Amino acid sequence: MKKITSTATLALLSLGMLGIQGCGGGGGNTASTSGNNIALSGIAATGAPLASATVQIYGADGVALLATPATVATDGRYSASISPTAKFPLIIIADDGSTKLLSVLAEAGETATANINQLTNLIAARLSPTGDPASLISEIVAKLATINTSTLSSKNQEMQAAIKPLLDALNLSSSTNPQTVSFAANGTGFDKLLDSLDVKIEPKGSSSIIDLTLRKAVREGEDLPNVSFSSDARYKTLPAVSANELAPDGLSVKLQALLDQMTSCYALDKSIRANNVQGTATAITAAQCKAIFYGNDPTKYRLNGAVVKFDQHFGGIFTAAPGVKFISPKYYYTVSETVANGVTGPTAGDVVFGYRWQDEYGNFQYEKNVARLDPSDNQYRIIGNQYLLPGGVSPYAQRREFPNDPTYTYDSVGYVFDLPCNDRTKKWEKVIITTPPFDETGERGDITMKPNVSLGGVCNYSYFTIAKDNVTPTGTGFVRIQSKFASTPPVGVSHPSLSPDSAFLMFADVDFTDAELEKIPQFGTWKYEYFFEGNTTSTPNATQYFKTTARAKTVDGFKKSVPLPSLTSLPSVSYQAQNARTLVQHSSIGYFIPQGPKFDLSWTVASDTNPLLKGTEPATYRARIYGAYGDRTVINGSRGTRNGYEDSAVFRSSARMASIYCGERASAPQCVEGNFKNTAYETIINDIDLISRTSDAWDASHFYTFRKYSN
Repeated sequence: MKKITSTATLALLSLGMLGIQGCGGGGGNTASTSGNNIALSGIAATGAPLASATVQIYGADGVALLATPATVATDGRYSASISPTAKFPLIIIADDGSTKLLSVLAEAGETATANINQLTNLIAARLSPTGDPASLISEIVAKLATINTSTLSSKNQEMQAAIKPLLDALNLSSSTNPQTVSFAANGTGFDKLLDSLDVKIEPKGSSSIIDLTLRKAVREGEDLPNVSFSSDARYKTLPAVSANELAPDGLSVKLQALLDQMTSCYALDKSIRANNVQGTATAITAAQCKAIFYGNDPTKYRLNGAVVKFDQHFGGIFTAAPGVKFISPKYYYTVSETVANGVTGPTAGDVVFGYRWQDEYGNFQYEKNVARLDPSDNQYRIIGNQYLLPGGVSPYAQRREFPNDPTYTYDSVGYVFDLPCNDRTKKWEKVIITTPPFDETGERGDITMKPNVSLGGVCNYSYFTIAKDNVTPTGTGFVRIQSKFASTPPVGVSHPSLSPDSAFLMFADVDFTDAELEKIPQFGTWKYEYFFEGNTTSTPNATQYFKTTARAKTVDGFKKSVPLPSLTSLPSVSYQAQNARTLVQHSSIGYFIPQGPKFDLSWTVASDTNPLLKGTEPATYRARIYGAYGDRTVINGSRGTRNGYEDSAVFRSSARMASIYCGERASAPQCVEGNFKNTAYETIINDIDLISRTSDAWDASHFYTFRKYSN
């Protein structure tokens, strides 16, 4: 057996991609008999080019073939020269730091074309016995995957049949091969097909769930059409679509031009961008920055009630150091009809898209916004969705860890809702949210959100919380639709919803099965109905719509595909016996008393020990603490609970430590002269939360709670 010793292969071993070493796999043949190197080239794009991505090539023996990875050019092209003794099939991987896509080459002569895109990655998933492209190399090495020209052709034909409605709409041949087709990454022809198709693969273990979604023009209250199926089942065919519903020609190029304009603005010193570091849109002075916005007017921008301001949206224009770059545009959908719902909103033709920013220090984050075609020069510029009221929804996943009682640790998946509690909203009656359909009958659900406000009129949480009975707010804005214990459940507790702390949380009455969860649309629409102060009728004051850009994962998919950050050290906590001067509601609740103005914490992320995970792990960007302050409330002569609070800090993705200040440096009842209160009825901390954002712009939480229920 040949011993594998290359540095790149050892790195793969540390990633777990090479579970078993072997001599070849799926054939293990060499392709070139002339003795000349093989010239390999292609285009790496998902519509927009994967500019600056690296490309590495692996042989069937798991050996990395390029001493220095190739780099994708701004037009998406890459090229590489590999030895004629390379073992086939080859796996070609493009990695832009947030997306890893594969292409599989069964054989080659002296030249070969291997485009890399979401369709070649889909074919790789179908070649994998577990449906996981990231596992394909190890599966080939272990001879668990059979790949040759016949199997590759068969998987390609299956894929072509599934996307035929899209091929027909674009007048492309039904035999178009995504790996070898000649095209330019300019938003036309085959590249427009890539713009129009979202492919998501959720590995779960022995199989994966695959979703194909048409990215097209839809009404605000309409879901994007998609099909979902298991990697080991037959394809489902995309629904019919017409060419005029798809993105306009050249969209990806114009979106990149918009991001280039944003980059040119942020290349300037902040003193040139604006005349006030704590300014509003009117303080922006640089022409390069004004040109980001529709009509060259940043005052026209509004997104979910937020405007351009140093502490709202595009705050970096006022505060960021030069050098932030905006890359990787990702088209989501086009608004097909102007919203007419009693408030302002999107206009027909507006484009919803995502992108990534990064700075010279390696910090990065994913964001989503709305652009409008400016008639002055036929270019897209930022406008926002024009909604006046806050809102938003995204998938959410959480590891709820009990460090001092590990049997209670569990994982949950579901959704969170972006509704801030502040002076503007804290007196609203409620917001009723209607879900997308979640079964084949089209059934939808309603969720009531309310501000959780103390008797003194202070928001106990910075967000609206779910009202289980539609009346009483809880302490959470996260609805858990599937939950599982991480290991053997505690004695007598069969499900996390039966844990003692479940009273403060929101679980579905019955967990969604994987099959039920997978029926929720990836780009599903959630309707928000707003009831302002004093409105006790059934008619809302306003209605807005929000779409997700991904569906909630299953618990198994979350655990397999989302590596979480971990605290480097845990605080020493107390478990106080109950008495007249208790600091907690029950002796099972662990707590500690922070000293001074801030609480310091540090953490590690998965790529700290395995750099190859940088393309798969989310960006950790926020930490929160939860606790209580003051004496217990008195209601009708009976003592109730202490008031709750939460403070947080936002930081760059490269950070590994942060300080959370009491009241977030503002006056707050849990603080005394800026310090956590440490005299009678001290302010305490019960929980710590580390929050990270994925490339689909949804968040994952590693939540540490210091409760202890076992004897």
